[in-house]
Amino acid sequence: MINKTKIYPLYKEFYHGQGLDSEEALADLYRFAIFYDQLIHAETGIQELNPILRHINAMDSRVVYPYFFMMLEMTSTGEVSQDDVIEVAQIMESYLFRLKVANFLLMG
Repeated sequence: MINKTKIYPLYKEFYHGQGLDSEEALADLYRFAIFYDQLIHAETGIQELNPILRHINAMDSRVVYPYFFMMLEMTSTGEVSQDDVIEVAQIMESYLFRLKVANFLLMG
């Protein structure tokens, strides 16, 4: 589990290590805050992705958000296509659903 008191010092160490100044670090945080808002509201601008995110959110499986941050960033820079993001999201959704069902059956 992440120690919340160490997040800021670790991020500060990260952005100094990347050679970023305070403004660049703030811009980086802002960009990912936008991605977070898109994920929690399932409004990414990628129509086929939004229903998948609604399902993931309904399963309360935000553990995959860091992967979505990376994929949304890579989509915005053109490193991956929207189709690739949708395909990976479908795989994640399927995996998370099967995991929830398996856990339910084991506990039930």
